[in-house]
Amino acid sequence: MSDNANIQFELHGSALHRFDRDAMACTFELYLCHDDAKYAEHVARACFDEIGRIEQTLSRFIPTSEVAQLNAAAVDTPVPIGEDTLTCLQLAATLYDETDGAFDVTYRRPRDGGAGPPLVVDPAQHVAGVLVPGVTVDLGGIGKGYALDRVIEIVREWGIEAALVHSGRSTVFAVGEWPVQLRDPTAADRMLGRLKLVDAALAGSGQRLHGQHIVDPRSGVAVPEERVVWAIADSAAVADALSTAFMVMSTDEIDALCGRRKDVTAILRRAETAGAVRVIGRSIDMGA
Repeated sequence: MSDNANIQFELHGSALHRFDRDAMACTFELYLCHDDAKYAEHVARACFDEIGRIEQTLSRFIPTSEVAQLNAAAVDTPVPIGEDTLTCLQLAATLYDETDGAFDVTYRRPRDGGAGPPLVVDPAQHVAGVLVPGVTVDLGGIGKGYALDRVIEIVREWGIEAALVHSGRSTVFAVGEWPVQLRDPTAADRMLGRLKLVDAALAGSGQRLHGQHIVDPRSGVAVPEERVVWAIADSAAVADALSTAFMVMSTDEIDALCGRRKDVTAILRRAETAGAVRVIGRSIDMGA
């Protein structure tokens, strides 16, 4: 069994091969089930090369990245962007709308609700530009998940039928069926639930993982009480982003979103659930 913050997963398979690589400020781990160890090694190398390429494109801390160049550009100056940045910004815009602003890859100092849209993206021209002074684009809440989605595409292209990959202590994607445990981050020896993750992604967020600095981008107010949330989706980028948004959304807001998106499940433990785990969305067996 391996630890992944408040997620644990059970490894299986007699021909299971493990690989890891530090990137995007975390350690990516890749578990591949295949009879040929050399073949699995080639798959892992292709996956890690892709993660490295994405990091060079999306990290705001790398001066030559597209995101760093977007942040460094003058207001209302179009900056050329590639397919990865375009895809992440478009998905982020969709999730911004679906969460009523609870997921926001832009932030400004000070926040001004009266200002216009902080960012414009032109898919036809493959350019983007900041429209409001002081805005910074940060794809940290979606970029690792996007990298996992690309890795899963590679894994499947190579014909791997059972695999598990995770990005540090936040998001895990299962190819095939993998038993996963949800651990209480306040008590490492206490399990909150167990489920089967099948061809889907699971992302977790909580103050114990991210620190006491989680702020609702809609109000600028910090999350008031101990919260732990998980999001399950068919896309790791979506699960990654929504686990962040669910930290600041009300239970009613989460309920409404999961009602609209049948591909999303939320798992919550917060003050209003009295410490119990509540599942919203697709029915899952927490005793699996």
